[in-house]
Amino acid sequence: MIQVFKHLSSRALRAQATGAAAFHAAGVPVRDAVFFSSTAAVWSQSGAGHYAAANCALDALAARRQAAGLPGAALQLGPFRDVGMAALHADALAALGLGSLWPREVCLTLTLCVRG
Repeated sequence: MIQVFKHLSSRALRAQATGAAAFHAAGVPVRDAVFFSSTAAVWSQSGAGHYAAANCALDALAARRQAAGLPGAALQLGPFRDVGMAALHADALAALGLGSLWPREVCLTLTLCVRG
């Protein structure tokens, strides 16, 4: 599976996908496996195909883990408010109906979800 991701053009995004694949291949038993994906996997801007592909890879890996009876979930997070790649485009994204997420709220919500 790791070989599949080596074609991704961005070094950082290739690392994102291959890191998740390496985690899966290691077979370490875990209670939860949560991959941080992005809405870019299904709704991306022009010129960001490599970013969309890396996030699709995380989504597919989570589905593969679930099909094998292993824990796996991919959270397709939208743009974060005031930080990250989309911060400069918040107004344009909001005009399309895609609001920004507060980082602290996302972290707190994830903590509650994982703790069950």
